Amino acid sequence: MTRIPKDNQGSAREAMSWLSIAFRPLKLGELCETLVFEESDETMDQSDRLLDTHDLLRWCQGLITYHPGTSNVTLSHSSVRTYLLSDQIKAGPSSFFSIDKNEAERLLLRKCLTYMMFTDFSKGYCPDYHKWEALSRQWPLLRYASHHWASHAHALDAELEPDDQDLISKLYSTSNDERGGNFGFWVQCLYPRAGVRVARDTQPLYYAASYGLKGVVSSLISANMDMDLDALGGRYESTALQVACFRGHYGVAKDLLDAGANPYHRDRHGRSSLFYALYYGDADIAELLRRYLHSEIDPRGEAASVHIKDAFAAARSVMTAHQTGA
Repeated sequence: MTRIPKDNQGSAREAMSWLSIAFRPLKLGELCETLVFEESDETMDQSDRLLDTHDLLRWCQGLITYHPGTSNVTLSHSSVRTYLLSDQIKAGPSSFFSIDKNEAERLLLRKCLTYMMFTDFSKGYCPDYHKWEALSRQWPLLRYASHHWASHAHALDAELEPDDQDLISKLYSTSNDERGGNFGFWVQCLYPRAGVRVARDTQPLYYAASYGLKGVVSSLISANMDMDLDALGGRYESTALQVACFRGHYGVAKDLLDAGANPYHRDRHGRSSLFYALYYGDADIAELLRRYLHSEIDPRGEAASVHIKDAFAAARSVMTAHQTGA
C-alpha cells in the first residue's frame, strides 16, 4: 500500500472502503464514479469523469482485481478486507489505509444520498419509463445509490449522526415538490417498471418503516403530528405498519403502534400486519400486535378475536399452499 503514489492515496483508500463495505460487487464504472464527486456537490458534469480507470487499477495493483467478464472490481482476496478493518494495520506503515467499519458505512451512506440529491433528479419521477431509462444510463452509480443508501443507514442504526439524519430528511422533504422531487425519482429507481403510481402516492414514512430506520420514523412522526399513519404506499398498497411487520422491524412497528397506527388495516390482498408477522415467523411482532389488537377498537367494527383468528387461518393457508405447490 505504501507504493501507492501519495497524491492518489486518498482515492485509493476510498475505493477500498467502498469495496470493503458495499452490499454487492461494484462495476468498475460505478467505483470510479464514487471518486469524482464530494459530499457537498449538487451535480457533476462529464468533465468531472476524467479519472482513468486504468490509473485506479495501477495504483491498487495486488489489492483490487478487475474481472473483464462481468466488469466487476473486487478486493483481490478476503484477507485484504480483513487487514484493512483490523487493529494490526493501525500500528504499521499502512495505517493511513485503516478502515473503521462504521465510518466506511457513513461514507457510503452520505455519498449515495449526495448522488440521489443531485439537481439532475430534482424534477421528480419521469412520467415515461423510457425517459427514466435514458436518464439513468447517464449515471453509473444510480442503481447502487438508489437501492442501497437506506441499507447503509439501517446498518448504522443507532450510530446515525445528526448530519446523517439531516441528509435523509433533506431527501424526504422533496416529496412535497413537483412529481415528488428527488424523493419521487428515488422511488421510481426502486421500481422503474411499476408505473408512476408507487412514486406518486407513497409517502416517506412508508419507506423509512420498510428499511427499518427507527430514528427517521420517529422524526417524521414528531415533525407532523397530523400525519396519516395509515396512508397506503408501495407496490401492494399497504401501510407503514404492515411493511414494518413484513420486514421484521419490531422497534419501528412498536413506535408506529404507539403513535396510533391501525393494527386492523388490511392491504389490497386482504392481509393484515398480523398475517405478515405470522407468515414470516416473527413471534415477537405477532405478540406485540395481539396486545395492541386487544387494546384497540377497529373503526370498521371488526372484533380483535375475529381479526386474530382470520390472520392465523390466512397465514396457515398460504404456507400450506406454498408447501404443496398449489
